[in-house]
Amino acid sequence: MRLIPLTSDYKLTQFDCGDSDLNDFLLNDAKKAYELRIANTFILEDDGRIVAFFCFFMSLILSILL
Repeated sequence: MRLIPLTSDYKLTQFDCGDSDLNDFLLNDAKKAYELRIANTFILEDDGRIVAFFCFFMSLILSILL
């Protein structure tokens, strides 16, 4: 098993965790979120097959006025 950060050039393969919303996010939205710099997704692969993923999302942007 290996943990891989998702990048724009990562070739996503079929993935099904049993939750269509999560499947859809990984296959259709995760790269866009990475490119917009609002999320970092990490893929867990086993023998070249995606077995899990998780994301860190930017949820708050603070602005400090001096």
